Amino acid sequence: MILPMFPLLPPGDPTEHSLETVLQLISNIIAVITTLASVVAIIYILIGAIKYATAFGNPDETTAAKKTILWAIIGLIISVSCYLIIRFIWSRLTGS
Repeated sequence: MILPMFPLLPPGDPTEHSLETVLQLISNIIAVITTLASVVAIIYILIGAIKYATAFGNPDETTAAKKTILWAIIGLIISVSCYLIIRFIWSRLTGS
C-alpha cells in the first residue's frame, strides 16, 4: 500500500500542530495523489502494450491499443507536469 510511505501528519498531539504541519499535510496529500495518478497511467500503458501484443495484426485492435498507450502517456505527462507546477508554486508560497 502506498499510504505508509507517505505519513500524512507527524506523530504527536493533533491539537498542537502548527501551520507548518498543516502545510506538510497538504504537500503529502498532493504527493499521494500525483503518485497514484502516475501509477494508474503506467498500468494503462501496460494494458495498452498487452492489447497491442495480442492484436495479432488486427487493424482495429491495434489502433485501439495505440490510442490507449497514447492517452496513458498524455495522462502521465499531465500528472508529472501538475506535480512540478504545484511544487514550484508551493516553494514560492512557503519559501522552502
